[in-house]
Amino acid sequence: MDCSSLVSPFWSSPGMTSPTGTKTHFVLVPNTPSLTEVCVFHQWAVLDPLAPGNSLGWIVGQGLAASVGC
Repeated sequence: MDCSSLVSPFWSSPGMTSPTGTKTHFVLVPNTPSLTEVCVFHQWAVLDPLAPGNSLGWIVGQGLAASVGC
């Protein structure tokens, strides 16, 4: 399986997952007209030392693109 970073780690938000393996993250977007049609990109990386076949222990999610006001 391919394990690639699809985005720059310009901004990171470390945190812990719940016991069920989920995490919710909220981003406040100001009501600013200049943000209309701005694209942002996301990707999750999770430390999982018990992941099978992964000597580094990092699991990387698929990238996501989102836009504001489109």
